[in-house]
Amino acid sequence: MAGLQAYNHGFNPFSATGIDTTVTSPILSPELPARTTPARARITAAWLRDETEAVNDLLDQAVLPPEEREQVVDRAAALVTRVRARAKDQSVVESFMRQYDL
Repeated sequence: MAGLQAYNHGFNPFSATGIDTTVTSPILSPELPARTTPARARITAAWLRDETEAVNDLLDQAVLPPEEREQVVDRAAALVTRVRARAKDQSVVESFMRQYDL
């Protein structure tokens, strides 16, 4: 029961404040920092976040000015062109690995 009480009163990344720096479990205390930074608290809170929701939020933030977006598209197209050109020059082993998605 003592271990369960230590767990129940220990580190809780989903506390009401979002920042709980208490670490009382003797099993975890050597591995966890005694005090966390706000950045670490945000990482911990996002640990079990729904992936689709997280990606959609990041996509909303990933907006480039038109000039930079054009540069990214041009570079991506050049990379694809180089990869496709090299795909024709495969050795037997590379061809085998590509055929079986290895």
